[in-house]
Amino acid sequence: GFDPEKIAEIHGSIHHLQCHIPCCKDIWSARETPDIPIDMERFEALKIPKCIHCDAVARPNILMFGDYSWVSYRSDDQERRFTKWIEDIKEKNKKLAIIEIGAGVAIPSIRHAGEAIASSLATAALIRINPRDSEIDPNLGVSLPLGGLEALERIVEL
Repeated sequence: GFDPEKIAEIHGSIHHLQCHIPCCKDIWSARETPDIPIDMERFEALKIPKCIHCDAVARPNILMFGDYSWVSYRSDDQERRFTKWIEDIKEKNKKLAIIEIGAGVAIPSIRHAGEAIASSLATAALIRINPRDSEIDPNLGVSLPLGGLEALERIVEL
C-alpha cells in the first residue's frame, strides 16, 4: 500500500525477478510468475521460474553474498531518491524519527544507515527495536528490547 517512489529496498526485492546469468539488465515483477510448486518431502522446487528473455533460470532481484550478477539499477534509483529526501530534510531542518525494527548485527547495513543519519542530523532520533540486538549509543536514540509488534503497540499507546 506504500507509494513505490517512497520505498528503498537496500538489498533488492524478492518480489522482483531477473535473469541469473544475466542475459540483460531487465527486472520484472514476480507477480507475473506463477507460484513455485514445492515437493515438501524432498523440499525441492518442481518448477523453476524462467527468464522472460532467454529462458534461463530467473532469480529474485536481491543482493546475495558474493553476488556479481545482481542487477542493481532498481535499488540504485531507490537509493538516489532516499538520499535526496534526506538532503531535503537537512536543508529544511525538518525533524525525523527513524524506526528500525529487527535489524540484526550479522549484516548491519540498515543499522549503519540509521546511525549515520541520526548522527548527521541534529533533528533526527533513532528508535531501535530488536529483542536481542537492541544496543544503541544513547546520543543517537533509544533502544527497545522488544519484538516489533509489541514495541509499536506500546509506542502507539503513548
